[in-house]
Amino acid sequence: MDGRRSRKGFIAVTALLIMAILLMIGVAFLSMATTENTMVVNEINGQKAFNIAEAGIDHAKRVLLGAILNNVLANGGATLFGGSNSGSIAFPDNTSGSYTVTVTNNNCAPSPCTVMGKPGDTGGATTDTDSWVMVTSTGTYRNAVKVVRALIEVPAILNPPSSIYTLNGPDGQDPTDF
Repeated sequence: MDGRRSRKGFIAVTALLIMAILLMIGVAFLSMATTENTMVVNEINGQKAFNIAEAGIDHAKRVLLGAILNNVLANGGATLFGGSNSGSIAFPDNTSGSYTVTVTNNNCAPSPCTVMGKPGDTGGATTDTDSWVMVTSTGTYRNAVKVVRALIEVPAILNPPSSIYTLNGPDGQDPTDF
């Protein structure tokens, strides 16, 4: 009888050890799945923040067309968007993000020097002499923040890549190609 009892005890202890090992493996897999999910959510939030920052750059490019650059540089671009230098973007899932844009001159010291591979402006921080400015956009979405910098040329006049159409042609009816 003593041999049978020791076997029953051995089987119970072995079963408990196997259960403990399986429990630890399950907890490890659960932890890895949770970590993986967090990483994916952070990556998606980072991509949205990056896209929002790029939207800020695009918005600044549109607003800078025809702007007097010295006035824009005098206040870091705060007048670009109607007294503010920020904007927001809403997504279809009822979430939103925001961007903040600053505009600085592409000057650097000592002269001559380069900014992003282009010769730097010699006019100083608030005086533009070459029609190029540095636009920095910071996009924020949930807990993610991304910054995009772009060196942008602001042409003195509108230079479209295609034909210009008038609203009313010479006959008053159809648009006309020039």
